[in-house]
Amino acid sequence: MADPRILKVSILAANEILLDGRTVTLDELEREMVLGASEKAAVWYYRENAAGAPPAVAMEVLKLITAHRLPVRLSSKPDFSDA
Repeated sequence: MADPRILKVSILAANEILLDGRTVTLDELEREMVLGASEKAAVWYYRENAAGAPPAVAMEVLKLITAHRLPVRLSSKPDFSDA
């Protein structure tokens, strides 16, 4: 049995979303999360400058994660080495 898919989501301070290292829109991310939910995927989530105020898109991304009931693991490192 294959390991479950991992969606590596990064929120950059410039209000940019990365999925697996590539820039995506919120709509593109939602499509991947819909697919991910059907595949029992998990999300690894990283936010640049986590100590500061979140960019506007960060809350939208968290809403998508919870709406699709995806398990999430938080990372403090952009390479997810602590996830």
